[in-house]
Amino acid sequence: MRFINPFVMIICSFAASILIGAGALMLPIAMVTGERTAFLDALFTATSATTVTGLTVKDTGAYWSTFGHVVILLLVQLGGLGYMTVMSIGFAAAGQLGLRSSMLLKEQLNLFNLSDLLSFAKRVWWTVCVFEVVGALLLFVLFVPSQGVIRSAGLGLFHSISAFNNAGFDLFGKGQSMTDQHPLILAVIMILIFFGGIGFAVMNDVIAWVKREHRQASVQTKIVLTTSCALIVAGALVLFTVEYSNPDTLGALSLGGKVMAALFQSVSARTAGFNSIPISGLHISSLVFLSFLMFVGASPGGTGGGVKTSTFAVAVGAIWTAIRGRQDVEFFNRRVSSDTVKRAFVIICLGLAVIFCSSFVIASLEQLRYVEVLFESTSAFGVVGLSTGITSSLGTVSKLVIVGVMFVGRVSPLVLLTALFARKYAAVRLPEEQLSVG
Repeated sequence: MRFINPFVMIICSFAASILIGAGALMLPIAMVTGERTAFLDALFTATSATTVTGLTVKDTGAYWSTFGHVVILLLVQLGGLGYMTVMSIGFAAAGQLGLRSSMLLKEQLNLFNLSDLLSFAKRVWWTVCVFEVVGALLLFVLFVPSQGVIRSAGLGLFHSISAFNNAGFDLFGKGQSMTDQHPLILAVIMILIFFGGIGFAVMNDVIAWVKREHRQASVQTKIVLTTSCALIVAGALVLFTVEYSNPDTLGALSLGGKVMAALFQSVSARTAGFNSIPISGLHISSLVFLSFLMFVGASPGGTGGGVKTSTFAVAVGAIWTAIRGRQDVEFFNRRVSSDTVKRAFVIICLGLAVIFCSSFVIASLEQLRYVEVLFESTSAFGVVGLSTGITSSLGTVSKLVIVGVMFVGRVSPLVLLTALFARKYAAVRLPEEQLSVG
């Protein structure tokens, strides 16, 4: 049997999920009024859910019925874990995990080796279940006083799954932000976002540390946690400082409310896309910094997108190494391979190219401020879902561009190019030439 490139299978699995989801959302039962949703709107929503982005052209809470919400949740869950990951876990549970499925699971979860893959797959499944169930129960209890028992059950489950998978879909409506909710609700959602975004391997190390298991954390875990925490703190400080007196964002809140809103928005900006403050009211400098956070995104093996925290850390480390005139990039007494450094810069350059090209096309078609277009494109690439409010007003071509960017951002430009171009090894290495740069 001819071997199928696992990268192609990843792409095809996401594409199939999107098309099936779009078909389901086009059914009259998926809309509150019982009418049929236009294909483009259904495709956009299905892509946003499967890629766990959260950008919407329709108000999720008001437009879609309970059936539509269930479809969106299923797409978010499949997209968060990775559709083929879910299939692989199913094969693993049945004892049928073959080489192809093993390779695919390794690509999706960013594992370094295939040893003990079955055990890891089971731990992933149980970890997801525990976080989402506990999160749903906590949110249910917190929602009950204001929403009632029945509605709170739905809100708790929906927002727990959406938060852990870093999707950013919410049922509160476009007129509300997360700061309208209880601080404990924000805290639960922040925890779900953080753990969903750091990756399953890192989460394993964190859980082992909490359980006081005497196991050395990997360098990957140390880099991810250090970079993630640094970005969260930096983002919160920037938003708190820049938006402190802005009446459209933090200005009207108490000091405690300002701190919580800035922290929540910083956590959410890299991955989930929930908004604690009106994004359209932010200063341009805040939009630019949030764009940077969205571009960096989550961590390898997590449910978010972007170029990933470890990629950003390696690139910064390489630049600092070059400035100091040293040869090796080092973290925590370990040397990073040259292939990893090269891969990091390739991923960053491809990401910038996708954002530049897409924002250029949209800016050429729409009468919008470029900073809004750039923010929207970066949000789509980082599969974050934050928006200044321009999504629903975009034309057909612009919406299709955003659909494409969300898809590329989720599967990774590097994975897409690897699937399109077969890897070839040169039989002969050409002579080296020194060029002047910089």
